[in-house]
Amino acid sequence: PWIKRFSIAASIALVLGLGGWGYMKNQYSNQKLFATLYQSPNIGGTMGGQGLDGFKERFSTAHRSLQANQFKQAIQEFTDLGSTLEALDLDPLAKSYYEDNVEWSLLLAQLGNDEMGNDFRAKLEQMKKDQAHEYQAQAQTLFNKLDSFWR
Repeated sequence: PWIKRFSIAASIALVLGLGGWGYMKNQYSNQKLFATLYQSPNIGGTMGGQGLDGFKERFSTAHRSLQANQFKQAIQEFTDLGSTLEALDLDPLAKSYYEDNVEWSLLLAQLGNDEMGNDFRAKLEQMKKDQAHEYQAQAQTLFNKLDSFWR
């Protein structure tokens, strides 16, 4: 009789263990991490144009792509934004805001698209060490979750 009870208990433990493992793997998937860590900036309504207005419109478009899970398009748009940001005449605070947001959003788009090569890890490592970076805490959280036992 004890063997029967033991086998029932072992079966229950196995089912619970496999269910728990599947649940935790889902909680640490790239898409779940993206959904947890992405927060849309307050963009407001902007019209297209040259200079800063055109940049803001493209910035809004890139975030709409990210929200729609169009990760490949978002990667291209944030990469383009990062290269044009240097040419804009911005005050240091605005420039820092846009640089940090574009860099973080690009990493999240790469995460959502499963593009997590060495360059991704290096940028994430650099971001989590930069105390002045606006998304330093989120980068630390992502770094810890990517190295989690559950992945």
